[in-house]
Amino acid sequence: MTRIGIDAREFTGGSRLTGIGRYLDNLVRPLLADTRIEVIAFSHTPAYLPVAWQGIRVATLPGLPRLLIDQVVLPRLASRYGVDVFFSPYYKIPFSGHFRRLITVHDVMFLRLPEFPAWKRFLSSIQLRMACARADRILVDSAYTGDDLGGLIPRHRHKLSVLYPGLEATWMAPPDADGAATARERFASGHPYFLYVGNFKPHKNVKLLVDAFAMLCGKGVAQDHMLLLAGGDPLHRPAIEKQCGQLACRERIRIHADLPDADLRSLYAGARWTVTLSEYEGFGYPLVEAMARGCPVVCYPCTSLTELAQDCVLAVPDLTREAVEDAMEEAIRMAQPSREVLIAKGRQNVMRFLDGSSSRQFAALAQNLVQGH
Repeated sequence: MTRIGIDAREFTGGSRLTGIGRYLDNLVRPLLADTRIEVIAFSHTPAYLPVAWQGIRVATLPGLPRLLIDQVVLPRLASRYGVDVFFSPYYKIPFSGHFRRLITVHDVMFLRLPEFPAWKRFLSSIQLRMACARADRILVDSAYTGDDLGGLIPRHRHKLSVLYPGLEATWMAPPDADGAATARERFASGHPYFLYVGNFKPHKNVKLLVDAFAMLCGKGVAQDHMLLLAGGDPLHRPAIEKQCGQLACRERIRIHADLPDADLRSLYAGARWTVTLSEYEGFGYPLVEAMARGCPVVCYPCTSLTELAQDCVLAVPDLTREAVEDAMEEAIRMAQPSREVLIAKGRQNVMRFLDGSSSRQFAALAQNLVQGH
């Protein structure tokens, strides 16, 4: 039996999982039924582990500084529990201990985008390179991330394995017309709506999306459409709220924060279109989730979004207000048969994330590491 230790500190409560929490749960959950593998979770807050994880062995971490946990407590506990492979869903890892090391690098945007200060880029770069040097295998969320990271660590490129994050089968439940109508009534007072899902950090270009929507409203093109922004973050949300509050169409823009997954699935199902204008994504859950729920996507195809979207989206050619405005106007005017084609292609596209292959690949990698391959 292979014992896999999981750094499960991502689960700290809240109405919905973080992106990394979702990645970790979808990856680990299928392993719990594999009799060849024992999963041991390392967590500060065992009570917040996903329901499906209840009953597994848990090593409770003390409330000490993070560096002490990473480099002193985790190695000792992992050895005490007889861990064969220690998995971290981040690019940090214990450097000591007699076990194999498996890490995930979701993206390197902190080295690519100007919104991150120089000192943070410098320190993060050192941490990243040290972790990659010590890891036995490095998982990346997309081929794009693999290429991006490989250019930074050419000596360790051979350790890279692309492993797309999985998606729960519940996201593929057949679209329900009544449920979609209920979502429109609940979240948008019965109006058709564009949907954005994610945080409001600068590289997501939420301000640009709001500006483009306001122009459509001013031209009378948006008719009775609304714009729903689901998510946000404490640091950047006030600026978006202020921007929206100054617009003549402010009553047609609503922000919904901290929605549980059940509500988010309903939001996607009820939306006319989901819009993503991000400049950098290591994977891009909202695009995949929207397609799974039968919602067509307006997308600026860049970084990993190009390989995820393929030809299943209405593409925005560049990040100007005019280009976004034109794409959203095209979406509004698109005939229903053409929209249905995109929906069907999108649902077929995301099937590759639903068959459990990621978890099986993860299990095989862990077992191969133990066997010295």
